[in-house]
Amino acid sequence: MTRRQKIIVISIVSFLVLVLGVFVFLLLNRKTDTSQGDVTDDFVTDEISEEETSLASDVVPTQETTDPVFVFTYRNNALYYVDIAGALWKKDGAEPQRVGEFTVQDPNLLFNSPDGAWLLVGEGAVSTQKRFSLISTRENTTIPMPQGVREIRFLNNNELIYYKDTLGATGIFIYDLTKRKERLVTSLSPLDAHIRLINKNLLMVAEKPTNGLTNLVFSLNLEKKELKNYFSSFLGSSFAVVGENKVLAFTQNPKDEDLNKLYNLVLLDESGKITHSLDIITMPEKCAADSKGIYLYCAVPMEWSKNMPNLDLPDDYYMQKTDFTEKMYRIDLITFTADEITPNAAVEDAIYPSINEDGSKLYYYNRKDQLVYSLVLPPAE
Repeated sequence: MTRRQKIIVISIVSFLVLVLGVFVFLLLNRKTDTSQGDVTDDFVTDEISEEETSLASDVVPTQETTDPVFVFTYRNNALYYVDIAGALWKKDGAEPQRVGEFTVQDPNLLFNSPDGAWLLVGEGAVSTQKRFSLISTRENTTIPMPQGVREIRFLNNNELIYYKDTLGATGIFIYDLTKRKERLVTSLSPLDAHIRLINKNLLMVAEKPTNGLTNLVFSLNLEKKELKNYFSSFLGSSFAVVGENKVLAFTQNPKDEDLNKLYNLVLLDESGKITHSLDIITMPEKCAADSKGIYLYCAVPMEWSKNMPNLDLPDDYYMQKTDFTEKMYRIDLITFTADEITPNAAVEDAIYPSINEDGSKLYYYNRKDQLVYSLVLPPAE
């Protein structure tokens, strides 16, 4: 071999080694580490990598109800739902069974206690005063809640927390199921508000959102009875608690000079500070976290983007002026990478998702055909 040939061979080998080194480096650094700070630069992406494609499932969502319904809850392998006539049903076998003689006409008024021993229902139409009742799932007995309750949630297995508005007192109360008595936590002015538990000792009180207005959002320390501003710097913000001390918020910025509107989906901590800005756009009630707080599952509209000048959110969504199909994504809350899990099984307007106890299935309500579906989830990594 001549000297010239040796130089050519060495050059080719060196080039191949360099290319191989770059490939290995990119492969090892494919996932981005989470940085620290108020808002990180790590965004969830909807781009499907080879690893993400391997998580995808070809399983078609399973229809869990045969007749139209408008609200459901799932606990201890039992599906509770309300049909369009307002009747409450329980399905834990082949045939559903009627529960009580309730007439429920307002969505989002059906809840389970953490242990599944109690079921909470709210009777009455959307625009009327609700009458809340507590049902024992074991004994089928009913406990009526005090008059004037507007928003209510389970604080734990033995206590309820609610916002009550009456002539005698208006504020946040805790109801003891054993003593069947309420106690006032703090007085409030009348509000059209949602309440959500950020953790067992911290309650979020949020004005119902509307486009173009900044809604007030407070946090209430139940032990110290301290009410603080939580999050109020954005327009029309809506919220969902997606794990202990993790709150998902949909926000919008004011219109820019070209009348464009920028929408964001952000993750907040217990103090209301933005910890991550996600690169997907969806409503918070389309997302659910697993019991360990590692994964967030979201139905993401394929037609939505951060910049939608012809869509007024959240109002257009709540008034059902939007029409879209969605893909389900699993978001890793540690690395903040996203995996599409339904490439061949697009869903329609999925809301109120919940995950069963062992994390194998996700249940959701399809607002278009008013049925409940379940979707087999990929195993945790």
